[in-house]
Amino acid sequence: MTLRNRPFMLLVMTKILQLTGVTAFSAGLAFFAQYVVQMTGAQLGMFFGLFSLGTILSLPVWVWHSRRVGKKPAYFLAVCLFALFDLCLLIPGQGDVGLVLGLGFAIGIAGGGLILLGVSMLPDTIDYDYHLTGQRREGIYAGVWSTIEKGSAAIATLFAGAILSWAGYLKTRAGEVACQPEAALSAITFNVAILPAIVMILSLLFLYRYDLTREQLAAMAKKRAV
Repeated sequence: MTLRNRPFMLLVMTKILQLTGVTAFSAGLAFFAQYVVQMTGAQLGMFFGLFSLGTILSLPVWVWHSRRVGKKPAYFLAVCLFALFDLCLLIPGQGDVGLVLGLGFAIGIAGGGLILLGVSMLPDTIDYDYHLTGQRREGIYAGVWSTIEKGSAAIATLFAGAILSWAGYLKTRAGEVACQPEAALSAITFNVAILPAIVMILSLLFLYRYDLTREQLAAMAKKRAV
């Protein structure tokens, strides 16, 4: 049933790619902080705090912007900003803590748009299905969406781990810090700063084809009411 809902399927493909990127970013961040930038645990905590702060503070701005230009253009901007700020993590080296913290705040701002706008477009695709079929199937769509979120995150985590293993990452016990080979450091950087940006950009191919608008939904509702 959901496969016939073109806007929903395009949104799903967009979400799968973006979740892959966000999960790879999140899973590799601690390794990046420890081995590439050599941040302390407290500094990593500051990164997550600034990331969360950027996300929270950006939500009203994203709501305002989406009402002004539309959900899809606003979503496009959020994806592009996330990819751009993520690629900027290629710049920091050992000891560049301030730059990494600043990028954490910036990525959080973009991440707020990803979270808000992706979810806000889901009800539109469900309404589209209702106007086509006359059936309310919110539960089915919510179940499919939840399954996709969990499945994408799990697969992305395994994929990121496989990249580290292939590159020769040396596992350590709690409290230990190993001298990682150059290939492992490159793999860590790839997982955090390159892979997420790549899949974010790829997700735009599906988001670009998403053509459901408020005007289209209003016209469908009016036609159904007649």
